This record gives sequence, structure tokens and C-alpha cells, in this order.
Amino acid sequence: METSLISLISAIATGIGAIATAIMAIVTWKTLRQNKDQLSELKRQWAEQNSPKIVPSLVKSDGSVYLRIKNYSGVFANDVKVIISLDRTTDIDWYSHLKKDLDKAILNIEPLGNKDMLLVYADWHETNYTGFLDVNIEICGEKKEAYKLNLSELNVINSDMSDMLIKTIKGLTSQLGQGIKMKKKGNSN
Repeated sequence: METSLISLISAIATGIGAIATAIMAIVTWKTLRQNKDQLSELKRQWAEQNSPKIVPSLVKSDGSVYLRIKNYSGVFANDVKVIISLDRTTDIDWYSHLKKDLDKAILNIEPLGNKDMLLVYADWHETNYTGFLDVNIEICGEKKEAYKLNLSELNVINSDMSDMLIKTIKGLTSQLGQGIKMKKKGNSN
């Protein structure tokens, strides 16, 4: 009877050990899965933080209209290719020239920097812009983003206020400089 009691206790201990091992295996598996998910999320965040974020926009400045390609990230954007196309209903005289130039160009844009491409030299206020400019961005030969810029936006946006402010300050500085020169000439006579 003693041997059967020892055998029973041994069998129970072995069963408990097997159950404990199975529980530990399940816990270890869940922990490894969570670690894998966390590592994947860290890799995604790192890639997002260390990848350029290039966004096009339409800008009016100094009486001209530009296509601005801006790098909104903190990393350098190398080998940026800008591919444009118009929708079928849009006919703009500057399109073919810009497309030809962009097809040959590869841009490098510093962190938080931008490149402006002249679309229209003199923005005529009578012009009623319609349609869309499709802009596809490729970085190092890999398609990143596609944007659809509504050209009617040009009908309502004004020139960049900073440009107007700079022009005003330069004008005032010039006028002050001329006034000081005139006063000096008047005092020396």
C-alpha cells in the first residue's frame, strides 16, 4: 500500500508539474507575442520618424504662382521625383513646360525645407482657375503619396503675407535711407 501511495503522489506531482509547464509555455508564448507586437510598433514609429514626409501645395508669392514641394519631416529627402498630370477637363498653358522640366528633375530637400517651382509668372486676377493638378511623389524610386490639388484654390488665395511684409520693410528701409542721405546733404551745406 505504501508503494501505491508513493506512486499516486508521484503521479499527482508529475501531473501538477506538467500543468505548470503548460501554463508557463502559454505565458511565455503570450509574452513573446506581445514583445513581437511592441517591436513591430517601434519599427513602424522609427520608420515614420526617419522617413521624409513630402507634401505639395499651391502658393502665390511676388505676383507669381508656384507649386511648392515641402518636406515636413526632420530628415533629408533625397532623390525626390515629382510627377504631375492634369485631369482631362483642365487646359493650362504652363503645364507642358513644367511637366517636361519635372520629368528630368530629381530633388533633394533639406529637413523642413521646400522647393518652389514656377507655374505662372504673372498671376492675372481675371484668370479663373479650374480643374485639378495630380501630384505623385516618389522617393528613391518608390511611390510614396498621391495628391490632388484643386486649382480653383488659386482663385481665393492671396500672396504669401511674409513676402508682402518683407517688401514693405525693404521699401521703408530704402525710404529711411534716402531720407537720412538727404538730411546729411542738407546739414553739410
